[in-house]
Formats: sequence, structure tokens, C-alpha cells
Amino acid sequence: MPKKTTLLIIILAITTTVLVILAITSDQSIKPVVQKPSIAPTIAAVVKSTTLSFAPALIDASGSTPVSVDILADTSNDEISGIQVELTYDPKVITNVKIAAPLDASFFGLGKVLLSEVDPTLGRVSYFFFTNSNQKGIKGAGKIATVTFQKATTALLPAQTFISFVNKTMVTKFGVSESVLKQTTPLEITLQQPAK
Repeated sequence: MPKKTTLLIIILAITTTVLVILAITSDQSIKPVVQKPSIAPTIAAVVKSTTLSFAPALIDASGSTPVSVDILADTSNDEISGIQVELTYDPKVITNVKIAAPLDASFFGLGKVLLSEVDPTLGRVSYFFFTNSNQKGIKGAGKIATVTFQKATTALLPAQTFISFVNKTMVTKFGVSESVLKQTTPLEITLQQPAK
């Protein structure tokens, strides 16, 4: 064999040996990467215990004079910071619907009404009330609003209708992003034919 071929074979053998040794030793020095499990913050489940209802729960609005009902909140164990009431009613049966803060401010103290709107065409009421920012949450039961209305002159009698809370109704609590509203109870309204 010529000298150049022998020399080339020797160089290739040495290079191969060095590469094999490097491959074997480098496999031992590579340690697998162990990922630490990420710890997600746990959020405690919100216990919903506040209820909203009307007092009285059933009313006869057969007369021509306006009638009034109170919306009551019972917070049970919750210390609430505000209430958004969204109501719906049949504008063909009742009319002149109004909503206002109760005359005695005993339950919410010196809170503020942010929104008080009635849409007589759609039969929708929106009312949002919250405590002062320097107050802590309110706990207990009491009036949050008074609703007045009367029978529509176009109502077909006898009739039964409701003022109902819709899904957008919510009760807020400091430090909690979701509503703590547990249950709502609608107002049942009956309208009778005038006696002849």
C-alpha cells in the first residue's frame, strides 16, 4: 500500500477513536432536565348565600291607584358591597313602573345609587346600589329598593303577571369577582275584573 493511503487510514482510525471516546464520555455528563411542576394558585369556591325577593311576594293591582312593593336582600353569611338588580315585566299589563332607594336608609346606610332606569317599552328595570368605599361589607337583611307600578289601562283582565329578576342581577362582595347571589324570587301580580 502506498504511504499516503496508510497514513490516511491511520488518521481516520485515530479521529474515529477520539470521536467515539468523546461520545461515550459526553453521554455520561449530560443530565436529564427535570421540570419542576408549576404550582397554580388555588381559588376558594365562592359560597353564594344572598337571596333577593319582594315583600309582599303576591299583590293584587286591580285598582287604578299605584301599588308599592319592597325588594328585600338577605345576605345570610355574606358581607356584600353592592347589588345590581335587573328586572323584567310585561308593559302591556302594568305601567308607570318606578324604582327608588327605600326611604329609610338603615340597611345600606349612606350608600349610593349608581343606576336607576326604567325602559317602559321593553319592560326592563335596572338599579345598581353600592356601599361607600370606606365602609366594610354589609351583612343582614333589609330593604334595598321600592318598586311602584299600576295596572295598565290596556290590560286584558283578569290577568296574572310577574316582575322577575333576570340573569344579569348580581350581588357583589369585596375581594370576590363573581356574584354571591344564591336565589331570587319573583313578584306575582294579579289583576281582577272590577265588580259590577
